[in-house]
Amino acid sequence: MTEPTEFRADKDRVEVDFPECGIPIRARLPSGAWGGVDIAHLDPESLLSWLRKDGGYNPLAEARLFCLPGRDQAIVYDTQKKADGGPLDRA
Repeated sequence: MTEPTEFRADKDRVEVDFPECGIPIRARLPSGAWGGVDIAHLDPESLLSWLRKDGGYNPLAEARLFCLPGRDQAIVYDTQKKADGGPLDRA
């Protein structure tokens, strides 16, 4: 049995109260406590982990989510570039 992934809420996104997309999950809050947060409030690494948690790899979905306001699409590019055998890994 694999260890569950610990998702983390992004302090800035929680405090600013970014719009939600209606997909709540359990995550570590900025205070350190556990709570329910929308995936829109996850930090970038946690959002990618959530998208890939069941072995999925969908660059189109990842790129679309990181086009939303307040997201940096460069993190998707960087993780794809570093992925072994990923579509952007041409080394």
